Amino acid sequence: MLESYKEITSISLNKLKDYLDVIDVYHDSFIDTCRSQKKIEGYIKAHQKKYLGLALKKLYEIDDMQCLENHLVMIEYLFGEHPRIQSLNKNLCNYMLHNGSPLDVYRIVRHLMPFSYLALISLLVDKEVITYAQAAYFSLVEEDIEGAYEYLKKCEVEPDESLLNLYASYDLIGYFQLVDHYSKKVSYQVSGGIRWEKKCGLSSHY
Repeated sequence: MLESYKEITSISLNKLKDYLDVIDVYHDSFIDTCRSQKKIEGYIKAHQKKYLGLALKKLYEIDDMQCLENHLVMIEYLFGEHPRIQSLNKNLCNYMLHNGSPLDVYRIVRHLMPFSYLALISLLVDKEVITYAQAAYFSLVEEDIEGAYEYLKKCEVEPDESLLNLYASYDLIGYFQLVDHYSKKVSYQVSGGIRWEKKCGLSSHY
């Protein structure tokens, strides 16, 4: 499941504790009993070398993209300014752009680029890394309904029904406008084909 950027980058006290429990099973009892997120973050900062090493060690053991994203979010939150993390982000971004599936590229790269996730969607479309339909889906995940509508209108063929149904759950009027748009597009293409056949003297029986 792909969460929105806002959802996955929202760090709560429990989320922070759960992450520390994963990377350091034998962590200080202070982390378990502390009820202040700010104090825990201060504790990690005071022991940055230890926790950065543990975080990177765990990161390199991961082979699941959703899990990788969760760890990247926490690493960026806790150690984002560290030179090792900036270098990691650059290398990982380059790797994903050349080797990842469209979904995985968006899932991971949105945390590595120095601009908004909406700008990233536009860039990935321009570079033909993702299709208009995929761009529409990512826009819906980020609740950019207007952006999703524009990408759906640009699709050469009518998108998958599940994607249109997802769009309809946000904007029913826009959904019917899109259905009408695709219907007219198909009618135009069919009538254009008939006119071309007549002009060339071709029979529709061929």
